[in-house]
Amino acid sequence: GLGRGDAVAIAMPMTLEAVAAYLGIVKAGAVVVSIADSFAAHEIETRLRIAGARAVVTQDVVHRAGRTLPMYRKVTDAGAERAIVVPAGDELAVALRPDDLAWNDFLVADEEFETVGCASSDTCNILFSSGTTGDPKAIPWSHSTTLKCAMDGYFHHDIHDGDVVAWPTNIGWMMGPWLIFASLMNRGTMAIYYGAPNTRGFCEFVQDAGVNMLGVVPSLVKAWRTRDLVDGLDWTKIRCYS
Repeated sequence: GLGRGDAVAIAMPMTLEAVAAYLGIVKAGAVVVSIADSFAAHEIETRLRIAGARAVVTQDVVHRAGRTLPMYRKVTDAGAERAIVVPAGDELAVALRPDDLAWNDFLVADEEFETVGCASSDTCNILFSSGTTGDPKAIPWSHSTTLKCAMDGYFHHDIHDGDVVAWPTNIGWMMGPWLIFASLMNRGTMAIYYGAPNTRGFCEFVQDAGVNMLGVVPSLVKAWRTRDLVDGLDWTKIRCYS
């Protein structure tokens, strides 16, 4: 029942399913509402209300640093109209409300569906300011913004056909949507790591995935250096840091 112009939120970690949901929402002519999985229920509620979200794609729980954190519960506490819930493990770890759907039940058997045409000025994504001085401000991205992401990826980050791009981020922040368009529209590959980027596991992932362009923040680099997390690893395929 969701279609062109409907706002559909994504509140979950940056996973394969999150990226698939993002692209599906845009392809259907609907509007993605970006919500970081770290937000509390009241912060989620504010963004759902401002954007008028009709549904939320979320996860049952989030596994982080050896802890299991609630995600679906925060979404329901936020009063989400309807939730589509991805399991963090093999099966859902929570009981769903009557009108909510498990991810596998939401998917259809036919793997292709018709793209809904939109104007370049139509909104495809609603992001938000931090909200530190009151309600967060809605920041709409149009379909032409996707071209700007692709241009930035090509001209400023040298992303080309076959390149592997890793950027620890989240769809709740602008770098998540940016990464989707900047990498895929330039025929690159997104390297998505399920876990904290300040770990040896992430550094090994960068090596094993053959990452060519790596997004960083100073605190992350400091953690790698202080704890010698890249010691003995081969990062020579990296051509560019951003």
